[in-house]
Amino acid sequence: MRPIVLGSALTAIGVFCAPYLASAEFPAETQAMLDTSVDPCDDFYHYASGGWLKSLELPANKSTYSYAFTSIQDRNDRVILGLAKEDRPHLTPFFQSCVNIKNASATVLKKTLERIAATTSKEELMKLGGELSVLGVNYFTDVGVGANAKNATSYVPITGNPSLTLPDQAMYTGETFKNFEEGYTKYITAVMTAAGSTADDVKRAVSVTINLEKKLAASFMPKVDAVDPVKTYNPMKFGDACLKYPLTMGSIFKGNGLLARMSNGSDIIITSPDYFDKAEQLVASTDLKDLQAFLAFGYVHKQSQFLGEDFVTMRFEFFGKKINGMKALPSRESVCAGNALRSLPDIVGEYYFEKMFDTEREKMITTMVKLIEDAMGARIESTDFLDSQTKDKAKEKLAKVTNLIGKSMQKKQYSFSLTSDSYLDNANAIALDDWNRTLAKVGQLVDRTEWAVSGAVVNAYYAAWMNQMAFPAGILQNPFFDGKRHPALNFGAIGVVVGHELTHGFDSSGRLFDGDGNLNMWWSNYTNQKFEDRASCMREQYNTFVVNGEDGKPLGNVDGALTLGENIADNGGLKLSYEAYKAFMKTRDRRSRQVDDPTMEKHRGGKKISAGQHSFAFRHLRAMDGSNHSNSSDSDTGNLKSDEADKLFFISFANGFAAKSTDGAAKTNLGVDVHSPGQWRVNGAVMNNEVFAKVFQCPSGSKMNPEKKCTVW
Repeated sequence: MRPIVLGSALTAIGVFCAPYLASAEFPAETQAMLDTSVDPCDDFYHYASGGWLKSLELPANKSTYSYAFTSIQDRNDRVILGLAKEDRPHLTPFFQSCVNIKNASATVLKKTLERIAATTSKEELMKLGGELSVLGVNYFTDVGVGANAKNATSYVPITGNPSLTLPDQAMYTGETFKNFEEGYTKYITAVMTAAGSTADDVKRAVSVTINLEKKLAASFMPKVDAVDPVKTYNPMKFGDACLKYPLTMGSIFKGNGLLARMSNGSDIIITSPDYFDKAEQLVASTDLKDLQAFLAFGYVHKQSQFLGEDFVTMRFEFFGKKINGMKALPSRESVCAGNALRSLPDIVGEYYFEKMFDTEREKMITTMVKLIEDAMGARIESTDFLDSQTKDKAKEKLAKVTNLIGKSMQKKQYSFSLTSDSYLDNANAIALDDWNRTLAKVGQLVDRTEWAVSGAVVNAYYAAWMNQMAFPAGILQNPFFDGKRHPALNFGAIGVVVGHELTHGFDSSGRLFDGDGNLNMWWSNYTNQKFEDRASCMREQYNTFVVNGEDGKPLGNVDGALTLGENIADNGGLKLSYEAYKAFMKTRDRRSRQVDDPTMEKHRGGKKISAGQHSFAFRHLRAMDGSNHSNSSDSDTGNLKSDEADKLFFISFANGFAAKSTDGAAKTNLGVDVHSPGQWRVNGAVMNNEVFAKVFQCPSGSKMNPEKKCTVW
């Protein structure tokens, strides 16, 4: 409960500081999260999660620890570890090979390194680069296959710039680069020496790699443009692309098999023609020996993650310690559980789903999704900046959203055979199978039931080109979801996730796609300008948010442009889930009164229904109630008063984004992550939320209830 107004006023001038009490009816776990010395109207993030943040000592083997995401991931890793020890096909031999790397020598790389050195022309070298790209070595060019954004029924190749050694293109410039140059140099030197290179070759690899990667980074699209679906949609006929870019496309595509798959008249989507103009010129003007040295390092760098403990240590010293600020290596078993999930997503997802998921949970989530979609429909109808034509198109798109819950239902056939002997061989066999499967999609119809992630991941997503939301089994657990606790906790956590993903369909990027997943401007000029005005408000608002380091000193500001789509989704998702929660409680209370009266006859479609019969929706409303489960630690919240339950909703939302990071990880994420840091995902969303201000009685003009609010949805 908030203190009296006088107490708040006195606190503001430093005369008296009263605790901001939590309801005694809150679950014990929720109460432990709070820091009641913080005014929720001043800094809701630290009020809601400050107790946990103060008590958490960041584990030495992690660069970030999230109350929700990391705790679930650690739990899931233990499940995967247990599954791997049950003699499961594919998973068990992969896991065993990953754990047993002690004697994995770099001599296995020798043959390919000799092939690189033996090339006699740039065309031959780039073709070899294309072959190695199948194993993840992105040499000047990255290529994949996805839906054609303007004809979302078919798959096309999509090509863009490669990933570089450093995680952020901004790290290659100015003072930022100087901070990493020594460690970067040591890393290249260490891995190339361990791979058997001569001193002269190592020296060349260092100078060439740094020089070329700096030039490539300068050629990349600005990060904000790289997430713009219009600016990254540049179709070109495949034959024309190979003629214009004979080295960075023609030769590369010959090596990876795409050339044989495509006809000259087929389309390829180029995300950044300007990048390829510069990259093609760079390759043409660079000495063959230097290009060989660059590919040699790229190959060793990518393959070294599957080699012995010496390479594990080298990689950790640079990427773990220097860049991310970690102090200790994670356990090998936990690393291998995570690697199994990434390398065998559908296989691990299937095993995980069988062991951990159930149809009852799926039905509960389905009910929540439907309520949140209904809330979005109501919001579209009531939003004043949409004209009637655009409203109709928006409602049409909403009606076409498809929802995937749990895991992929597809049964894939795999061409590889894994053993416990060689982690590198297993990883490369899986990569080859993945690439062949990807190539086979070119020209085929888009499968709208296909999952982009494993059913075991702790995440969710919205795919604009499919108008599809997916909620894997891996995230559908406490603290995001528990059917035995108060609905406010579930709607505040997983409900906001659902609302967030749904809002992506109508955010700064998603709104550019229609209900069939096509890049198609369905907004009228009037509504488009209104949207841009609202989005601009939010972009500028988030630009002002400062992220502090462990010592309290500023690390930098949130990039309001880079994070715009996610910020719109955070703000919209919070509102949608709250509205769905209130609709849920209203329906539950009404039907509860009906079912508790044994004399009442119920009618549906002219038929009488006995008190023991309930609709599908009502069964699952009761299941998510929390009040009838005495074995639940949260069962005492079933009779929370409405205003206290509303507070619990917002606290649950904030807890979902509570996290602590090293300065290195925080600074890197500021540059590359399209999400705002947790503090600002929470505070930014509640600052713009009028219901929050009422629930916590925040005075107008307080930090969490500013007079100027930014609203898109």
